[in-house]
Amino acid sequence: AARLQYVAYQENIDLDEAAARVIARLADGGMRDSITMLDKCLSLTDTVTVKDAVRALGTVDYSTHFDLLFSLECGNKVQAVKIIEDVYNSGKDLKQFIKQFQYFVLDVCKFCTFQDFKYINIPALPEYKQRLMDDDIDLALAVLEWVRELNSGLRWESNPKAIVQSSVFLFDTPR
Repeated sequence: AARLQYVAYQENIDLDEAAARVIARLADGGMRDSITMLDKCLSLTDTVTVKDAVRALGTVDYSTHFDLLFSLECGNKVQAVKIIEDVYNSGKDLKQFIKQFQYFVLDVCKFCTFQDFKYINIPALPEYKQRLMDDDIDLALAVLEWVRELNSGLRWESNPKAIVQSSVFLFDTPR
C-alpha cells in the first residue's frame, strides 16, 4: 500500500491512504495487480477514495460487511440471507465476497483485541469506529470460525450461492 501511494504521488494521482490499503489487499500485495487496479479506479475518477475503489473494483463496501456480521451475531438469518442475495444479484463473485468477509471479520477481531486501527485494514472513519466499539469479541470469533470453514469449503464449488446461504441457516450464534 505504501509503495502504491508512492507511485501515485510520483504520477500526481490523488490516492487516499485507506483506498491504497483496499487496493493492496484485493491484489494480495502484488504490485503489478495493484497498479492495474489503480488504473481501473482512475478510469472513473481523478481522486481515488475507498468508496471509489470499492465501486470501480467490483467489491462490496464495508457497510455490507458490517451488516452481514451483525446479522450473523444477532442470529438474524433472514437478514443475512438477504444480504448474500443482494451481493449475488449485484453480480459480485460470492467466493471473493466470502474471502473478503473473512479478512474483514479477522480485522474486527483484531480491533476488539487491540482497540486500535493501526492493526487493521478497515478505514478509521467515525461510523466504522462506532460499529467496531459496539462489537463483542466472542461473537466475532464465532463468525470468524464460521466464515473460515465456509471459505475453505467453497474452494472447488462452481455455484457457491446455495452453500453460502445454507451455511447461514446452519450457523449457531453463541449465547
